[in-house]
Amino acid sequence: MRKLLYAAVGAGILTLAAGFHYAIPRVSTAQIVGVEVKRVDGDAGSRDVYMIQAQDPDTQRVRVFRNEDALIYLKLNSADVQAKATALSRGEALRTVAIRHYGWRIPMFSVFPNALSVREVEPGYRHVPIVGTLLLLVTLLIPAGLIWQVRKRKRKVVSVGVSPSGSKAGRTSATPSRADDAVMDSWLSSDDRRPGSGSADVSSGSGSDGSWSDGSGGSGGGGGSDA
Repeated sequence: MRKLLYAAVGAGILTLAAGFHYAIPRVSTAQIVGVEVKRVDGDAGSRDVYMIQAQDPDTQRVRVFRNEDALIYLKLNSADVQAKATALSRGEALRTVAIRHYGWRIPMFSVFPNALSVREVEPGYRHVPIVGTLLLLVTLLIPAGLIWQVRKRKRKVVSVGVSPSGSKAGRTSATPSRADDAVMDSWLSSDDRRPGSGSADVSSGSGSDGSWSDGSGGSGGGGGSDA
């Protein structure tokens, strides 16, 4: 059962991390080689989608981005972004640009990442994804911290209450019992050694003939002989 719970938690963390990786915007360095308007058929009918064709400056690997409005990212200027991409694609020399986008490229389902903005940068520019990295780390560290706290509390409870002889509760309950036994032994010993106790009276009051004497028998005996 515990393994299933850990597997479910791990699957949830991976799903959450994948969702963040898809939704968090990131920046890619590329060179725009062309633009086009593509007719896409969907459930709501046909629509035109702006497309930006680019390539990696180092590996020359081709990359394609779609350019659509995204209200959740406050992007409502896809036409302006397309015009800027068109201007950057013209000229004899290819210019290096930084394309800020989100999403994945899945060729099987014709899924393209959505470009949020396009800007020209210097050749050799490398973007450091500080915000995205921090968000991913927080996403992974928060569940890990919660799991660590739960395991820490469980170990603490087990160490305190699982063994009565070695636990704090067992030692606390055993101490008063030993103290009471010591007090009782001391009381009994002192009572046995007390002068005039019952045991002393029995040993000193019994005579050779089995008669009983209360300790003043010596004087009583003397009175009897005088009579």
